[in-house]
Amino acid sequence: MTSKVRWFWPLAVALLLTDCATKRAAEHRLAVGEPRPVVGEVVRFTLSYNTNAAMGLPLGGDSRRFVLSAGVVDFIDVGVSHVRFWTFNVADMGITAGAVLLLLALGWKTRGTGLSRSPLSP
Repeated sequence: MTSKVRWFWPLAVALLLTDCATKRAAEHRLAVGEPRPVVGEVVRFTLSYNTNAAMGLPLGGDSRRFVLSAGVVDFIDVGVSHVRFWTFNVADMGITAGAVLLLLALGWKTRGTGLSRSPLSP
C-alpha cells in the first residue's frame, strides 16, 4: 500500500465522522438563524439548512433528490460586521482543503518540468 493511500482513507473517514458529529451537535445545540459567537463576531455558529446548494453551488435536476428534505446542515458563519461569507460545514472545509492540497501537489510536480509556465510566456 502506498503512503498516499495510508493517509487518504483514515483522513476521509475522520472527516466523515467529524462532519456527521458536528452537524448533529449543531442541530441539538443551536436554534435556526440565531448566531452564537465563537471567536467574537468574526466566527459564529449559526444553524441553517441549505436546501438548494452544495458549497454555495446550485444543484439542479436529479441531484436534488440526494439532499435531505430539510437540507444540508450548515453552521459555521465567518465574516466581519455585515460582510459575511456563506455559512458552511466541516465537509465543505475538507473539500476546500483537499482542492488546495491537490493544486499545490500539481504545482509542485510540474514546477521542475516547465509545465507550470503559461503557453504565452516567453
